[in-house]
Amino acid sequence: MKKNILLIFSVAMIMLLLVMPGCTSKTEQTSTDKQGQTSSTQSGTTEEQGQETTGEKITKALAGVTAYPAGQGKSQEEGKMPRSETKLSPVPEVTADETLTIKGKTKGVNKIFVNGEETQVDPQGSFKHDVRLETGANTIEVVTLNPKGIPDKQSITVTYQPLAPKLLALAPDSSDTETVTISGQTGPDCFVYVNSNRTKPDKKGNFSLPVQLRPGANTIKVVSTNPQGGQASVTNNVTFSPPEPRLVFILPDKTASKELAIGGITDAGAVLIVYVNDVKTNINNSNGTFTGTVQLQEGLNTITAQVANKWGQTRTVQKRINYEPVYEDEYY
Repeated sequence: MKKNILLIFSVAMIMLLLVMPGCTSKTEQTSTDKQGQTSSTQSGTTEEQGQETTGEKITKALAGVTAYPAGQGKSQEEGKMPRSETKLSPVPEVTADETLTIKGKTKGVNKIFVNGEETQVDPQGSFKHDVRLETGANTIEVVTLNPKGIPDKQSITVTYQPLAPKLLALAPDSSDTETVTISGQTGPDCFVYVNSNRTKPDKKGNFSLPVQLRPGANTIKVVSTNPQGGQASVTNNVTFSPPEPRLVFILPDKTASKELAIGGITDAGAVLIVYVNDVKTNINNSNGTFTGTVQLQEGLNTITAQVANKWGQTRTVQKRINYEPVYEDEYY
């Protein structure tokens, strides 16, 4: 009986020893699993925080910053950038067309953005996009975004020079008048500038505009601008030689009167001075017509008229008149 009890107790102890290590292992495994889940959860959260949106990647690419995940993007050999997956068709450096078509080929799974605007890519990877140009240099950014979200940027610079309109502008080489008329022909939809003064041609493109000259050489620049921004210019040189002022002064050869009324014609706005025997005499000059009365001395008198216009040109006219008074005893 005692042997049986001892045998049962021994078997029970052996079973107990076998069961307890298993429990400890399960407990440790459960704890390890929980820690692994917690670590995985934290790692997933970090990865989600590190991901960028497509817009952010494109913005970085346009700014010249390529967002490559760790271990991707740059080659391990000499740190070189990988070759672009997009090949662009050649475009001219200078064009007269307002619209430029950007064409290229990439992988069908990639996305293409031209100046920030997404462009449709067909299954074969071909794409095209029209860009409206501004006058002068235009920089066009083409960004390729692959399925991994890695952007690649290519830049193109194209200069837009609109075609110039036809322009004919006529002007004399010289003039003795202060104002000349510049006339010519250009496109009817153009604006014409003559030394910064604007005019609009008629339906046939004809135009004319007066220009005031300065004494000497005058440079007259005529510019025609069409709605597309194209410009044409013609430069003319006109020499203005101001004329001498007019001066018409009529006097008799002799007179028997001590007082003599004089008169004449000159340019409006001119300055007139009259001298009688070198003595200045006041003369009324109104809009180019002058009149006055002068006192003569017996015998030969010299009357001198001088006139100067606004350009400094002068003219002098001199007349002599003999004053022979008549005495009463000469009548008897």
